[in-house]
Amino acid sequence: MEIEYHIFPFVKQGVAKIATAARFSLAAAAVCSVACTLCWALGSGVGVLFYCLTELLVAAELLLLSILAPWCHTVLLAGRGLTLTRALSYFCTAMGLIMLVCEAYYIITGTLLMPRQGETPYFIITALLLCTLFNLPNMAAAPLRWRITLPLFFLFLLFSIITSGIFVGVLPFLSATSLAVSALLGYPHLRRLAATAPLIISMPPRQ
Repeated sequence: MEIEYHIFPFVKQGVAKIATAARFSLAAAAVCSVACTLCWALGSGVGVLFYCLTELLVAAELLLLSILAPWCHTVLLAGRGLTLTRALSYFCTAMGLIMLVCEAYYIITGTLLMPRQGETPYFIITALLLCTLFNLPNMAAAPLRWRITLPLFFLFLLFSIITSGIFVGVLPFLSATSLAVSALLGYPHLRRLAATAPLIISMPPRQ
């Protein structure tokens, strides 16, 4: 008999706490990004501080989302989702942990741990977006509004990451706007996940 560890009480409580942390991290990142852009427009050097805070909060957000991905994929999707994207969700978690180690190493030593480690966030958010898009048919029980806003959340977050750090023309404003829109779209989903995860009592049947 398979042990359904996903619905153990301490696991569900952990998911709820991670979702809560992700919710506040996302909101704080959006606020700092807007503040950074305003400081940049006004020529204030304080913008550097807000930029560093935004980068740190976005990295934390990606790490938290990557940890949530396998649980959400297995527990919340009909048939536990597609086999391929389930594996991709675990890839997200692995990349999130790699990103954490690399960033910690860089902060301590000032050198990169692996080549092109700055591209790790792109891999994580793209994988999360693909998992969502390919499993839209497995979200048929969810309201249409949720099925629209969830992929848009990842899409705007991806666009914000791509344009962050490019202080040319209107790109800083686009990055801050995209992150703010992403926060508006993702915040309700994370709040809902934190509230409902502890209440789940069974796993969906396998396909």
